[in-house]
Amino acid sequence: MGFGDDQDLDADWDDEDDDEWNDDQDQQSQQDNDDSDEDAHRYNPRVGPALDPYEDKPAARRAALAPLLGHERDETGLLPSVLRLGAEASRDKVEFLLTLPDTRRAVQALAPDEFALLIQEVGLEDCGELLALASPRQLQTCVDLDAWQGDELDGPEFSKWLRLVHSAGPALAERFVAAQEDGLLALWLAQHLRVNEVHDDMEIPEDEEHLEVFRSPDMTMDLMAAADDEELPTIRALINTLFRQSLLRGRALLRAIQWELPTQLTEDMLQFRNTRLDEMGMGDRGTAREMYAFVEPSAQKQSWIAQLRGTGGPAAAVPRPYLPDDEPPRLGLTLQQAMVGAFLPRVMLRLPLEDEERLRLALSRLCYRAQSARAAKPSAIGELPRWSRHAISVLGLGLQYASDNDEGYAAILLQSLPVVDIFRVGHSLTVLLHHQARKLRSWLGGDSHLAVLSPADADLVRGLCLPLPLVNAQVPEQDLGDWQQWTQLRSHLKGILGACQVLQTLAGQPLAAVLQRLVADEPLANLGTLFNTALARGVLGLPPPLAPLTVAQALQFRRVAFEKADIAVSLRTKAIEALCTLLAQPSDEATALTDLANTALTELADHWGPLAPGEFDPRFVGSAVWLQVDSLD
Repeated sequence: MGFGDDQDLDADWDDEDDDEWNDDQDQQSQQDNDDSDEDAHRYNPRVGPALDPYEDKPAARRAALAPLLGHERDETGLLPSVLRLGAEASRDKVEFLLTLPDTRRAVQALAPDEFALLIQEVGLEDCGELLALASPRQLQTCVDLDAWQGDELDGPEFSKWLRLVHSAGPALAERFVAAQEDGLLALWLAQHLRVNEVHDDMEIPEDEEHLEVFRSPDMTMDLMAAADDEELPTIRALINTLFRQSLLRGRALLRAIQWELPTQLTEDMLQFRNTRLDEMGMGDRGTAREMYAFVEPSAQKQSWIAQLRGTGGPAAAVPRPYLPDDEPPRLGLTLQQAMVGAFLPRVMLRLPLEDEERLRLALSRLCYRAQSARAAKPSAIGELPRWSRHAISVLGLGLQYASDNDEGYAAILLQSLPVVDIFRVGHSLTVLLHHQARKLRSWLGGDSHLAVLSPADADLVRGLCLPLPLVNAQVPEQDLGDWQQWTQLRSHLKGILGACQVLQTLAGQPLAAVLQRLVADEPLANLGTLFNTALARGVLGLPPPLAPLTVAQALQFRRVAFEKADIAVSLRTKAIEALCTLLAQPSDEATALTDLANTALTELADHWGPLAPGEFDPRFVGSAVWLQVDSLD
């Protein structure tokens, strides 16, 4: 039996009379049995996508979905759907669907991927009513998303589906089994069964007496399974369903178990399944992770300007939108709670209303790709909100950067470019911050020395060092999704890196080695304290290496640096110039160094400024500088 033949599953079903698709299946089963009298070897294996009654009928699908969509765009720029994932209690959604005038049509009009995700949210124990209404393609998609783990069939997970449908009765069991590819069913059965042709003189070897042996329903084959296999009832139920449905199909699957190589079956079924996932925008993990390939953001931005805006002139005429066309309408269930930030929704409101369905498709596919790349499996509904927010947030960052906050031009970019390309620019911007954070962590000597930063800065560095950077490692919802936030974080990291470079230069040795000693000897010392100390030593003209100030030196700094209650203006200017000279920084880095020096001097002024010279006592002025402990006596 060859399962590699690319034939359409359920091709024999009457596509024009989809209201009676179950009756058609009964007729097909009868036809299979009738054909067995004429030619016992004639059977067309069921391979490929199952029947979707709305395939190539977008108008009918759109009409069936109309009761599930609002009529006006909400603040996200999309038409709201009453079924959006996570929006209401799962049971309420089931109740809503069951009260529609034509529930079956509405359910089967759902895009197969959206139906499968809705089933995951409802839960297998409560989804029987929806599964009984599902189309073959929807039932097949449930398995495609949930019953594979990496490149292998997840046998226990598929067993759950088989137990569920058989416990619901023969009607749902036959519909479910009819929707699955022959190779998939044979692959699962082969994990539990051995098959032999029946011979009158055949005996069971003594060493195999632990097996349970039973005959196929047509009495032509002996089926052997481990007597303690918990799936024995499910195995028997599936085989009975297959033979009740079609004698030819039942025989073909048992012969496939006997003769087909499991590795080849797995490879064939994986190929067909991945093809279907690609059509939905999910794809396998390796393909999905290509969306994270780094691009040079500024170069990509200039390329798009040259392509879509000309060379500095007004925006060119909008080309034919790239947004996918002529695709099945969908609800955009994955976009619930994913539309973070304000810029992207404002841009979407600028697009023509006729782009609504295509935009839903483009954004849903982007979320699906992130889910495929990062989640345990495509059906992991618990992870879907996280990766959907991530995808939309990073897309918004890339769009805001590439358009320079110009919403009109951003709308052109959104129409004219694959959203994954814009996402890639946003992700590359986060990678730049990621590299800065890793560099800072390396200079400090690893995670153990992040304690020298303030708690907020330590959390920031940990978050940015993650494979997918976050503003805070403890809050997965805080993706980088705003251009203004990105520029502030970049400037802040530059300031911390500048402080590290100053300390390393003055110490005359790697900063990690300095901190290694200080963490043990001076647990209260932090990076800000060390930098303030270095700045004070520089003002006093003290030579390297970096060391704590004595009380006498602290008093001298108070006299030299202050004019009344604040740092002398001339000192601020000299300190900034000294930093630029010390680090040999180009002029475009002067802003970060200016902020760094001003922050340090302001902290010193806050600690010491309110005290009159005669009241100044270093023992009671906080941790603004690093003081020599024995000098306080």
